[in-house]
Amino acid sequence: MNTPVRTAESEISSPPTLVVSPENSNVAVRGKPPTKNTQDKNIHEEDSIIMENIMSESLDDTAMDFKLLLGEMKAIRAEMRLFRNSMTDLMTAIKMQTSRIDSIETRISALEDKSKGLQRCEVSTLEETVSQLKSQILERDQDLLANDIQIAGFPETSGENTTHIILAIAKKLCVDLDERDVVSSERTGFIRDNGEGSSVPRPRLLVVRLARRAQRDALIQAARVRRNITLITHIIIL
Repeated sequence: MNTPVRTAESEISSPPTLVVSPENSNVAVRGKPPTKNTQDKNIHEEDSIIMENIMSESLDDTAMDFKLLLGEMKAIRAEMRLFRNSMTDLMTAIKMQTSRIDSIETRISALEDKSKGLQRCEVSTLEETVSQLKSQILERDQDLLANDIQIAGFPETSGENTTHIILAIAKKLCVDLDERDVVSSERTGFIRDNGEGSSVPRPRLLVVRLARRAQRDALIQAARVRRNITLITHIIIL
């Protein structure tokens, strides 16, 4: 029977390890050397611990980043809420201004229509008033003309007083006439030659306006009756 020969490899095995007994820490007990599986297990456990630490740190960082992101999102949400409120207020203000502008435009349009109506009414009223005034003036002129008399053929002198002339004629005709009864008196027309070689020009018409028509009628009637009076012989009262 052959005795097996130990190889150098078998002789040079893992060195024995000392196992410290918990009961007696001063006594070193030579334990059994760890196996390869035990070493792999220890390495795996160390790797697991390292990975757990890494994962824990990564989770902590992720949680911190998430918290920061969540805070930023809350801030953005608050800003968006403020912006939305501002936009709502702005839209409300714009609607109010638009409503005011529409109201002002409506009032302006109404005022323009009213102004046009008033202008048409005023123009029509003014035209009617002018027409009435013209008629009144014409009627008044006609009434005043009814108080006028024209005296033709009475000698004309420079610087004469026409009022005194009509008063003298009325006195000769025995018509009671006062200066207050004479509204106006004047010569009218152009100075014309007598046409008979005389240097004395032909007298112009003497137009007299009296205050009352009855006085005019009295003068005309008296002139027709008293043609034989020297002063009235060469004059004509119209």
